[in-house]
Amino acid sequence: MAVVLSHAPTLVWVQREFRLNHLPALQAALARPGKVIVAYFHDSQHLIGEPLTDNANQAWLAQSLLALKADLMAHNADLWMIEGDFTQQLSALIGLHNIKHLHYSFAVGLPFNTMQQQALAVCQACKVALTPFFSEFWINPSEFFNKQQNLIWCLLRFTKP
Repeated sequence: MAVVLSHAPTLVWVQREFRLNHLPALQAALARPGKVIVAYFHDSQHLIGEPLTDNANQAWLAQSLLALKADLMAHNADLWMIEGDFTQQLSALIGLHNIKHLHYSFAVGLPFNTMQQQALAVCQACKVALTPFFSEFWINPSEFFNKQQNLIWCLLRFTKP
């Protein structure tokens, strides 16, 4: 009798960056055994802190997500674009696919936001491993003096007093 090992799918939450080679969380998930599901939770009011009412922002988002979807097809991964209450939708997606691992990329220097706090709470409640991956590609030179100062800020933020 052959033993069949199954691997639970890995969920990758994309937030601000949609290029495959700029998403270490996605790259790590694709290297794992099992299916990869990528989720973008759409906030109809804002995009990266800017109002989404601007046609250029809407066009950029649509083009970026379509390009990511095409890239994912080559890796046999799915892209889910989800709108609605983040906590409820994330819980439902985890339950629907029996998710045991959630990966996401974060940028040094950006504050731990409300959605990340909610994701942590959902993962704890659902017994899902939440794994953040550092992404240097989110660092915006107009927002930060330089990478070195940004890294120092991050180390101070995560160091206990």
